[in-house]
Amino acid sequence: MAAAFLKKAQKPYPMLQFLGKLYAQTAQERSLPLCRETFARTGDRLAFERAYFARRKFLTAATLLYGACGGQEYLDGAAAEILKILREPTWVHPAHGDEIDLFAAETGLLFAEASAALPLPQAIEEEVREELLRRIAAPFCARKFWWEEAENNWSAVCMGNVAGTLYRTDRAAFSAQEGRIRAALCRYLDGFPADGYCFEGLEYWNFGFGAFAYIADLVCPDLLFAPKVREIAQYPQRCFLRGNVTASFSDCPPYGKADRGLITFLSQKFGLPLLPEEQTYLRAENCAWLPLSRAAAYGAKTSPAPTYREGVYGAKAAIFHRDGFSLAVKAGNNGEPHNHNDVGSFIFSADGGPIVADLGQPLYDRDYFSARRYENLAASSFGHSVPIVNGKGQCAGETYGGTLAADGLSVEFSAAYADCKKLSRKFSFLPHGVAIFDEFSASDRITERFISIRPEAAARIRSEDGFAARIEARTWRDHGGAEKPVYLVDFEVPAGRTSAAFTITCEE
Repeated sequence: MAAAFLKKAQKPYPMLQFLGKLYAQTAQERSLPLCRETFARTGDRLAFERAYFARRKFLTAATLLYGACGGQEYLDGAAAEILKILREPTWVHPAHGDEIDLFAAETGLLFAEASAALPLPQAIEEEVREELLRRIAAPFCARKFWWEEAENNWSAVCMGNVAGTLYRTDRAAFSAQEGRIRAALCRYLDGFPADGYCFEGLEYWNFGFGAFAYIADLVCPDLLFAPKVREIAQYPQRCFLRGNVTASFSDCPPYGKADRGLITFLSQKFGLPLLPEEQTYLRAENCAWLPLSRAAAYGAKTSPAPTYREGVYGAKAAIFHRDGFSLAVKAGNNGEPHNHNDVGSFIFSADGGPIVADLGQPLYDRDYFSARRYENLAASSFGHSVPIVNGKGQCAGETYGGTLAADGLSVEFSAAYADCKKLSRKFSFLPHGVAIFDEFSASDRITERFISIRPEAAARIRSEDGFAARIEARTWRDHGGAEKPVYLVDFEVPAGRTSAAFTITCEE
């Protein structure tokens, strides 16, 4: 599909340049050992993932470059990498531990489509067919998987890539399982409210909705035009804030970008506007085949300037834009997919960047997906702009939540805490910022906390009651493992008070 497009395309230089860089970069990284035992010993995922994904990205780049340019180097490189991946004892990530996980499913579709696009020796083609049967088709047809009932990215990515693998390699097996496949893809859509807001964040919209959209287009095109899909397709237009940051609630990077190829594909299907270059990227994450092969096939275009859309979404989040700044408010509950304990929190971002920030997606390790998840600052309410009540943070679980007003400018969220009698927060707009008014019980001890990632921005958070700010500088590890600064801006509320007022401005 993608290879055929590249052969016909007229000098697709940006894509070829990108693929060339990816090929060169991963040519080195793919020789790293697959350190599965490192995760078992320490809980570290990165050492394994660098080599695992590099192998698959290299195969993706080599296959697409061969389709575009020919060349024995690319063909030989792709064939050698296929053999290397075929020799892996399992395609499943060590953190997932099932017969088919996200990345085994992605590997399956990569092999199904890349092997069909390459003139491989018959022996390799036969081994590919055997391994796809053993690792994907046979276990899938033999039993049901938990992710078939999931209303998050797992149902779309796992079922979507498995469906694509069957469709490409065994049409009879696909037909026998089609009802099951459609049910899981529809279950994924059930996880979205009617307005299409994605509570997993932009990165998982790229990953999950991208898999849904591309696979639906391939195997059951009517699902692409099911109710709600067009609304979900518009999520990226609704999540960007001033300062080129996103509403990074849950495990979403604050400086996330939308998949440029997917945005282009959806623009063609639904007549939606494109996004500017600074809000998009060519997505080469994880196995990279599905996003890059489709970007090659459908194009990867951008618009000249950003547009900002606002609204109240799913009664769980609200986004507002004013001259020079944006405000995002979070309600919902603390049991959402990729949850952070963040009910009542908010992001205030000006053209120059975020002033009150959400840290977003931290480093993934074993502890993060265990009972210790909320010891991580990025997931804990102590790492969000919400009050600390009687020295304690919010509790995890869907029974702990808050209620967002219809206008999106006030939240009642005492129920996010185990022992909080009253807690509400109201926002109002100022010419160059926002005013915040919190109300609580006189019997509760309140510390008002705000999160900033820039020291100069912390000074723009002011108490209207004259409370002194205490600023603690700390570090946290982002999703790539880098140490990043964070500033905890705390205001101790005197005993007996029932309210606190603050202003946050985008000007000095």
